[in-house]
Amino acid sequence: MRLTLANLIKDCKISTEDDSSGKASSEKEYVFYAKLLDPSILENATKEEHHEQWGIRVEKNDKNMAAGRLRVRKIITGGSTEHVMTIKVEQKIEQAQGGNAPAQNMKEVGISVSEDIFIMFRQMSDSGMIKTRYTIPFSGMNLEVDRFYLPNNEFSDWVKIDLEAPKPLEQMIELPEAFGEVVYNQAHQQTPEEKELVTRLYENVFLSKHTGVLE
Repeated sequence: MRLTLANLIKDCKISTEDDSSGKASSEKEYVFYAKLLDPSILENATKEEHHEQWGIRVEKNDKNMAAGRLRVRKIITGGSTEHVMTIKVEQKIEQAQGGNAPAQNMKEVGISVSEDIFIMFRQMSDSGMIKTRYTIPFSGMNLEVDRFYLPNNEFSDWVKIDLEAPKPLEQMIELPEAFGEVVYNQAHQQTPEEKELVTRLYENVFLSKHTGVLE
């Protein structure tokens, strides 16, 4: 049986996502995929941001030391706009005691950058994400719920949910009933059917492609 977040972690720090201080930090990240059955839960959000992000992935090979990701993100909150570049380097997957709920383990650092850097990075990236992020408190934690736009400019029912934790969870959480058909298994645990679903979501819903026009 899955436990609620209240029984798992206390005094969890706020998400390190888009920390632009320039100081490296470690994150234990869980990513879930689900259908949003009851959008009214978003009314509880403490923060709502519009994100345009573009990324470049670096694979581990015999000429480097680690795999990782580089990303730029334009963040619009109300009338304020910020551009942040983040570098994430993959660390060894961590598991809670007993081998439960393994977490993606990343070392990351972010800095504020200019709009020109954002534009030039976007030109080199082959795909990105256009989304609205809602930060929702849940039993002492924060769920970061990303909604993605369909070609008709309406939101998809499918959402991506991020949870950062100070240490791997002893047992997997249970999301609120507002979310259904949840994929709880992390990437390295997913069944072939789950992997196929997640791949389709990225290809058909989550990822944005370039228009072909060079700025």
